Amino acid sequence: MNAHLFCIECLTNLHVGSGESNYNIIDNEVERDPVLKNVPVIHASGVKGALRAHCKEILSAEQVKSVFGDASDAGNTNSGAYKFFTANLLARPLRVSQGNTSYVLTTTEEILEKLEWLAKGLGAALELPKEEALKVQVEGQDMPVFSYTPKELFGEKAVAIAPGFDAFDLPSLARNCLDKDNPNLWYEEIVPYTSRFYFFVLAPDVLKTDDKTEFKFTTFSEKLTKAPVQFGGNASVGYGYCNVKEVVLP
Repeated sequence: MNAHLFCIECLTNLHVGSGESNYNIIDNEVERDPVLKNVPVIHASGVKGALRAHCKEILSAEQVKSVFGDASDAGNTNSGAYKFFTANLLARPLRVSQGNTSYVLTTTEEILEKLEWLAKGLGAALELPKEEALKVQVEGQDMPVFSYTPKELFGEKAVAIAPGFDAFDLPSLARNCLDKDNPNLWYEEIVPYTSRFYFFVLAPDVLKTDDKTEFKFTTFSEKLTKAPVQFGGNASVGYGYCNVKEVVLP
């Protein structure tokens, strides 16, 4: 089994609900990292479910069954050959107070350390070389900005380093209630578009499907890049559409 790193780039706003009731002004909050404060995540079951639904359109039934397991039988213990991990936030956009751009992708040292620590634990060699580009003021705070590699993670954009996301709440949107007996607005927290997540997949290079044919991991990886994958809820209003691509590790 080899570890493969994937990057999720949000094309639209994303909402993966926490499923918890609360009495705050925000009715529906997003899932958060259990350790890092105010850092959203997409739990592994949500990653696997979204990719399974997507792959039903691009892979054969036997390939889907071999990769993800058989979900048609509740008593079936076959979980599939691929192991999917939680998608952790890599960076999110914050508004620039002073500068010649309206926003900058922003991460933290803790987020980057977690990525390197997890990669090492899974046996994947990963370093994040950086070059300092400039400094900007992000929502009133001066932050250093770096250009990171590999480019598959951050693209061509420079990335600001925040001390943490405690002071930067996720945006929330007002939604109309469609129930005529309850016409009030309700508020939903979102992860804004252009945000980036990463997740790992443990998988063999080649696996045998039930119909005795071989299925290569490179085929799975290439097909994921052909069309956006939808994560989380509210697909009908355009939430959660993302590009997914593998990050080539040395």
